[in-house]
Amino acid sequence: MHGDLERLAIDDVGQTDRIVYVSRGTHVVTGMVHGQSIRKTEQVEAGDVVSVVLQPPSPLAAQAIPTTEPPLPPAAPPRAAAAVTPERAGWPRWIFFGGLALTAIAAGLTVASGIDA
Repeated sequence: MHGDLERLAIDDVGQTDRIVYVSRGTHVVTGMVHGQSIRKTEQVEAGDVVSVVLQPPSPLAAQAIPTTEPPLPPAAPPRAAAAVTPERAGWPRWIFFGGLALTAIAAGLTVASGIDA
C-alpha cells in the first residue's frame, strides 16, 4: 500500500502487504482513498503480474462532456485476385540442363581417371 490508500481488501479480505499473490480468476479490489471508497474488478490469469491503482475519479472527469466519434465507414469488400501468369525469372532452361550435363561428364571423367587399370 502506498500513497493515500487507507484500507485495502481483496475479495473482502483485509490486506496489509503491498504485494499480494492471488489465484487466477476474477478478484474484487476495494480501498479507501481520501475517505472515498473505491472498488475495482480485475481478471487475473495464471502467471500474470497485475498492478492495480485505486484513485478517486478526478473532478474534471466527472464534468467532462461525453463525445461520440463518427462511425467508421463500412469496409470495402475484398477484391478477387486477378489471374496473373508469373513471368519466368532467371536463366533459360537450356543453360541449366547444359550445366547439369557438363557437371555429370566432369564427375564421370574424375572417377575414371582415379581408377587404376
